[in-house]
Amino acid sequence: MVKKFILLITLIFIITPESVRSRDKIVAVILATNLQRYKLAADSFEKSFKELNRGVEVQFLFSTPNPDPASWANAIKRAEGYDVDAIIAFGAPIVNAAIKENCSVPILFADVFEKELVENVKVVKLGGVYNNIPLGTLVKHISTIKKLDVLYVYYNPLEIESERQAKKLKEICQLQGAQCEAIEIKSVAKIVGEKLDPDSAIFLTSSVLLETGVARIVAFANNHNVPVIGLTDTVTEKGGVLSISINPQEQGVMLAKYATDFFKTNKLPENRQVVKVDFVVNLDAAKKLNLNIPFSVLNSATKVIK
Repeated sequence: MVKKFILLITLIFIITPESVRSRDKIVAVILATNLQRYKLAADSFEKSFKELNRGVEVQFLFSTPNPDPASWANAIKRAEGYDVDAIIAFGAPIVNAAIKENCSVPILFADVFEKELVENVKVVKLGGVYNNIPLGTLVKHISTIKKLDVLYVYYNPLEIESERQAKKLKEICQLQGAQCEAIEIKSVAKIVGEKLDPDSAIFLTSSVLLETGVARIVAFANNHNVPVIGLTDTVTEKGGVLSISINPQEQGVMLAKYATDFFKTNKLPENRQVVKVDFVVNLDAAKKLNLNIPFSVLNSATKVIK
């Protein structure tokens, strides 16, 4: 009789919902759009997370919505509908959509530049990995390379992070005694007819819209002999002169460790900052614009495109 009682208790313990839940998790992974750096970060996250959580069954649901507010909001709603344990958000647009939608699922994020946007948020459970790229560094370097009468700062008003960066850059230019003109871009196709001051440069803020259209922006700028700089390596890969960016694989690994700690304790750890920054100089692009890159700039580069 005693043996049967012990066996019954053991079986009940095995099939309790809490036990099943701890071994089988569903995680939605949402990329702000179909960009290579998001893919690299997401792949790195998935690989690292599985290595850190061997023996735990995890189902990943990946989605890459279109780069617009409605699609971002719908991606959040769909993930909630699947009753996932957490949403892994790559890119500030997904984080902001989750906040606006008052998402009931914990949001674990990466590839967020503006720490202020994810601090002291009380409406959702929110935590993850953020960047702290020094905007003034790019302004300083491009001013060394070329005499500027004006720095055009392109931003998308539908992306809060992009708009905030435009405001910060205006403040930086003011401190450095440079003229800054923030230009609202809602459609990359509409910039083709614009005129540019020849003694200028274009700074692309961290916007999904701008990054998906960076090749067209660079072609437009080259027609005016104007260099393009920005906050992702997509800028220099597509013909821009300078870029500062965060390594996507490092972000993925850091987020996997963050998510593992969260699932173990069911508490959000403190946000963690990515510290490795890549400064890329595209010498080939500079040559096409007849720009000489000083040694002081080259010496700071972690990668040079020849």
